[in-house]
Amino acid sequence: MKPDPNSNNLTRGVTASQQFGHLPVPELLLHLRIPILAALHVAVFSTAYCISFLLRFDFNIPDDYVNLMWLTMPGVVALQILAFVIFKSFQGWWRYVTFRDLVGFIKPLAVSFVIIWAANMVVPPKMVPRAVLLTHFVLSGLLISLVRSSWRVANEGLAALSTPAQSRVLAFMISNHHDTLVLANQINSQRNSTTKIVGLLTFEKRTHGASRAGIPIVGFPEDAERFTARYGAKEVWLVAGSVPGNLLGELKSLYDGLGLKTRVIPASLDRYAGGGFVPVREININDLLQRPAVELDNSGMSSELADKHNLVTGAGGSIGSELSRQLLRFHPSDLMLLDHRENSVFMIHNELTGVANDTTVLHPAVGDILDSARMHALFDSFRPEIVYHAAAHKHVGLMELHPGEAIKNNILGIGHGRAGEDPRPDFTQKGRVRRKEG
Repeated sequence: MKPDPNSNNLTRGVTASQQFGHLPVPELLLHLRIPILAALHVAVFSTAYCISFLLRFDFNIPDDYVNLMWLTMPGVVALQILAFVIFKSFQGWWRYVTFRDLVGFIKPLAVSFVIIWAANMVVPPKMVPRAVLLTHFVLSGLLISLVRSSWRVANEGLAALSTPAQSRVLAFMISNHHDTLVLANQINSQRNSTTKIVGLLTFEKRTHGASRAGIPIVGFPEDAERFTARYGAKEVWLVAGSVPGNLLGELKSLYDGLGLKTRVIPASLDRYAGGGFVPVREININDLLQRPAVELDNSGMSSELADKHNLVTGAGGSIGSELSRQLLRFHPSDLMLLDHRENSVFMIHNELTGVANDTTVLHPAVGDILDSARMHALFDSFRPEIVYHAAAHKHVGLMELHPGEAIKNNILGIGHGRAGEDPRPDFTQKGRVRRKEG
């Protein structure tokens, strides 16, 4: 059977190879990755063991110790490999090795060293010099760290230096904490990065003139004009949330005038203050708005709503019930909860009774806004000063299938909701009817 050129094997091969960066890796090598890594570690540990003997005897090893070295090497290296397998030290991708990964090699090396040291005391007929074991422990750690970090050094360091400068967009980065400095260094280290951070702009004057990770800290964010020509910057980058909104607006206007593009990097989980605390939170309305939230004029609303008779139609629905909850915050003298469903009125009235303030009297009422006589009776007895009309069909898709019902309830119903009103009512905002004074 001929292989299908569109099979998933081809896709898996490409995907796996991409995990090694831009260097193509045959699929067979990926399947044999763990054995290859184990063989490479065997070579590193064996080399470290030989060097340890050479250093101990000033590169002139006596014959009996040469024999001892070859006799004990398989056991020593086998214990180290076993420790690395137990601690799963072969699992990480070399391309993404970090300082934490390098520190993690200490655990298997330390465990194997203790076992080898103890075995050396009781097993061989002739002890391996203690200096050899100590040197081997140190050299194994250094060589493994060097080998394991070689891929990242080649991929990020040397490759980044070999990328032509003219192929990258030069940019400043606004930095107000250490994590942003780390991020700037990561951007410059990425092999496929199309941007190079050439300078840092910070609000801390004491850091001006210094450099971090080879990136100079040039001045304040508002001083970008002084340094743009010198560094050839075309953009200014910052992390989302690192600059207050009002200040960010001023800086963007400034940068627009200078011909600098302002770029925002989304804040990510791995850039946090440290200490083991990850600032995870639920999604809030600001995440969904993608714009500054509108702040209500609470003082103005309080002066307008306090000590007034308020009526909410559709008070048992999702919108009307929330309106009723919010209105209680402004201490109206009376609040009528009107809905044609008696169970909904019962539920919202019971809920609000438990949280109502001492200055507000709740009036549960059952009635249909399409019943003109009932609306006149309620308005004549309650005499509302402000009406919040929320008794409407809201599911647009469904109402498009039944337009007659939508017109009857949402349009004709509001006329009944104005029962007893002045013939020229003052509509102060959508969904709200206010009785005219006098």
